[in-house]
Amino acid sequence: MTVVDSTLHRLHGDLRISLKTDNPDISRCLLALEQLSMIYVTSQHIQRHSELVSTLRKMRRYRGSRAVMDKASMLYSRFKNAYLLGEGEEMVSSAFLRSLLEEKEKEEAQRWEEEEGQRRTGQEEEKPELDWKRF
Repeated sequence: MTVVDSTLHRLHGDLRISLKTDNPDISRCLLALEQLSMIYVTSQHIQRHSELVSTLRKMRRYRGSRAVMDKASMLYSRFKNAYLLGEGEEMVSSAFLRSLLEEKEKEEAQRWEEEEGQRRTGQEEEKPELDWKRF
């Protein structure tokens, strides 16, 4: 087992422990995600640590913290790209990762604006008044 493998194994354990349902530790989780983002991973590492990738995939839907969702989504995309690149073993640049995160933030902002627009139009519609005399 290499140093990277042992580090990935340790960080996976930290992620799972930090997000236990009875007592989530968001700061510890973010720290582990930050450390994970600094590690250079190859497609072989991803294949050996498929449980970590699965955990990141699940964390993209974690509703307890928006920061955890975003960071996990970014890392999942990075690992997925590294896996798809395969033998090229090219490292995904931080500029590319930032652009992915910015794109996701724009999509979220657009979705929020659409939801707000739907709420406003729903509130502006006149609701028929009930004829209380009938009851």
